[in-house]
Amino acid sequence: PAKSYWTISGTAMLTPLGRWASGRSSFLTERDWQPPRPATCAGARNRPRKKRASAKMNIAQLLANAARSKGENGALSIGPRQVATYTMLARQVSGLATSLRTKLDLQLGDRVGIVMTNTPEYIEVLFAVWWAGLIAVPINARLHFREISYILQSANAKACFTNKEIEDVVGPLQGKGELKFVISVDAAEYRTLTKADGMPLSPTASEAPGWLFYTSGTTGRPKGATLTHRNLMMMLLAYLADITYVNEKSTIIHAAPLSHGTGLMALPYVAKAAQNVVLENRSLDHDEVLGLLGTYSSVTMYHTPTMVKRLVNHPALASAKLENLDTVFYGGSPMYLADLHQAIQRLGPRLAQMWAQAETPNTGTVLDKRLTEKEVG
Repeated sequence: PAKSYWTISGTAMLTPLGRWASGRSSFLTERDWQPPRPATCAGARNRPRKKRASAKMNIAQLLANAARSKGENGALSIGPRQVATYTMLARQVSGLATSLRTKLDLQLGDRVGIVMTNTPEYIEVLFAVWWAGLIAVPINARLHFREISYILQSANAKACFTNKEIEDVVGPLQGKGELKFVISVDAAEYRTLTKADGMPLSPTASEAPGWLFYTSGTTGRPKGATLTHRNLMMMLLAYLADITYVNEKSTIIHAAPLSHGTGLMALPYVAKAAQNVVLENRSLDHDEVLGLLGTYSSVTMYHTPTMVKRLVNHPALASAKLENLDTVFYGGSPMYLADLHQAIQRLGPRLAQMWAQAETPNTGTVLDKRLTEKEVG
């Protein structure tokens, strides 16, 4: 018998059934079927298409939602000490957003540099930039002065936030190119900016830039990859789907620079009204990291392979409360197989690998905890 096709409004699908017809849908045999003809109505080809309205999506809506539904939850901590709930964080972010648009006179789409070591204010500034409808340009504070200067000028940043550890490097750049303001989050001026009356969340298109992610520049000048609000949202959803479960009791310890992968991973934890923790020690201290497992539950953190090796060989690991460690996701460079075996033996099935690039951040590909243990352990 001839093959049959099920057609609905000009679309054909193979079906094992015979000929049948009813209204706009019908079964046709292979001999009967003809491909749909193009429209020939008068003027159809010249009729202008309606421009589809851009969907609105501001990634800072995650914070607004968390503050509204779980405002009493801890949002930001330094070591074991909580410094902000979600209600407090949203209030300070919206106040800072007002100041960015009024006192600093920044316009929708302007770029704002962030050059800081890890501090709770990093996340505060990042969300304030988005709340105001601006574009964040996070920059690794360990870069050379010339590299920081180049990125700020390449991005046409109008303002830049820094902190006391790096302000002596960034401060002299004020007035160069488009950069009108360099503000330290440790200065009294910054707290004044956060105390302004809050503004409504700025509506932005889903395809509008949210984060300019600059490459390391190892093969030439650093290049800025544009991450839209939709990019950031899809990365967040991929993390929740493929990396680890997150709820309001979860914690992420930011042991690596917030200007890179761990900063991007703050988003799913804000979305779930969970805890973001930065270390008291400005450099990585595994004594502190392992000690915090006695304070927080369901802990996740990002490590490079070198950091993982230091973690699993640390003397304090033997007495650490590993039952509170949920996931260590690693990436940034290859992991030696022997080191991965050792890490799985000492940490258990808690390691997940994430690979990506500036244009497709963090969740480009994933080897989750289960597969890591199955394939490697």
